[in-house]
Amino acid sequence: ANPYDVNSGQVTINAASLMVDGELARPTTPDSTTIDAYATGASGALIGVNATLTDVTVNSFVAGLVGAGSSLTIGGATTITASNDSRNRSRGSSIVGALVAAGATKSTLNSTTGTYAYLGGGVTLTGASLTLGASATPDNQAEAMAGSGGVAAGAGAATYVTNNANTQAVLQAGASNITLLSGTGALSINATSSQGVNGKIEVGSGGVLSGSGAEEFNTVNSSVLAGLQDNVTVKALSADINAINGAVKADIGQNIDGTTVGVATAAGATAHTAFNFSTIAKVGSNAKLTVEPPQTATAPLYTALANAQTALQNFKATHPSP
Repeated sequence: ANPYDVNSGQVTINAASLMVDGELARPTTPDSTTIDAYATGASGALIGVNATLTDVTVNSFVAGLVGAGSSLTIGGATTITASNDSRNRSRGSSIVGALVAAGATKSTLNSTTGTYAYLGGGVTLTGASLTLGASATPDNQAEAMAGSGGVAAGAGAATYVTNNANTQAVLQAGASNITLLSGTGALSINATSSQGVNGKIEVGSGGVLSGSGAEEFNTVNSSVLAGLQDNVTVKALSADINAINGAVKADIGQNIDGTTVGVATAAGATAHTAFNFSTIAKVGSNAKLTVEPPQTATAPLYTALANAQTALQNFKATHPSP
């Protein structure tokens, strides 16, 4: 599902080239963030159930599209793209002298991204090439610190990151006729998702993790679709359709780190990262994709790849000397 009505916005365009681009771009400054939420428990505070909670929700939808029923006569390239790129952080710290009864420090980040590059159904396009590209690359991380001198009787510190993503580059269903027999004559459809998740938990000097200790949980649910839907007719000199699904959990050092005289009790530490992928490259029912001579279709014509590119869990716990 997507929030955009591709059955509206009919246009007629006669041009040398056409570019439609929807984009969410992260800040260009190194280490800068799109969203950065930070919560602290004040020095000397006595806090009942949950000492420090940081809860971030990100809903990011980006679309590049040409509406259904449009008529396009383009001398050169037609390019329709959507890019969804952000860097988000949820951080919490129970700092010096905080006495925490239960729940301690918890940082949560929930991200939902929808990224859509569409050519609507019933479109007539004559041109030299057609490129559809959708790319989703969020980088999400949660951090929690059990404070210096803090005592956590429940879940000492926890981070929870969930990425839900839907990424599509699609020629929408309908009686579309697309002719790409001049110039390069290339049809290129690419949908790519690379979901970044991570968590970092630290115990400051003198910090104590008891109860359920430390929990770091990351979940990626990502669906990627690239191709032609039903009843679309394309004639081209070459064709390439790719759906690529991936997740990255980068090496940031110790994900759970008890330092100095920090203590992790018998409850210990738990880290869990799960990837759930749906990755489809398709040519739909009654769709016709014809690659004309003298060129041939790129081999393979369409591909689907799901890849957990990097998934690292690192632990370090240093107990005090007797």
